[in-house]
Amino acid sequence: MNKAIGIFIASLFSASFGTAVLADSGTINYHTGWACPNNFVAQPAEGAMIGTGTCRGTTYNDNGSGPLHMGAAQCHYSFYVNNGDARNKGYCFWSDADGDRIFTDFDGDPSANNGGGEGVNVIAGGTGKYEGISGSGPWKCTWVGTDGELHCNQTFNYELP
Repeated sequence: MNKAIGIFIASLFSASFGTAVLADSGTINYHTGWACPNNFVAQPAEGAMIGTGTCRGTTYNDNGSGPLHMGAAQCHYSFYVNNGDARNKGYCFWSDADGDRIFTDFDGDPSANNGGGEGVNVIAGGTGKYEGISGSGPWKCTWVGTDGELHCNQTFNYELP
């Protein structure tokens, strides 16, 4: 009988621990290493550029574990520069080791932070444990290489239903 109760309690603990990953609201601090070669750049006029590209990378939760730790990430972006006015816009997904994803819509200033850029991610949705997630948070990137490599720090302030 005691063995049966022990197995039941262990099973209940395992099920609870495996599914309780995020609180109803909170903050996720994470960083990403990116490879971001430009796919297309045009210069339609003197002092003006437009372009698009894709960044692929890996995300790490700043705590060393938890949401989005060791997950794939991908962003598709476009940018515009006209005589010093610089803007970018794009869409990303952020994964965790389980393959669950958070989707974002971002914008910012690609000329900020010595050209690494900074702006805001707005959460557009999620899958798995992130189903129904909402929120937003800042991002800030730094160039670390000469072939499109970036390091970015991000934060999500989120709510779950």
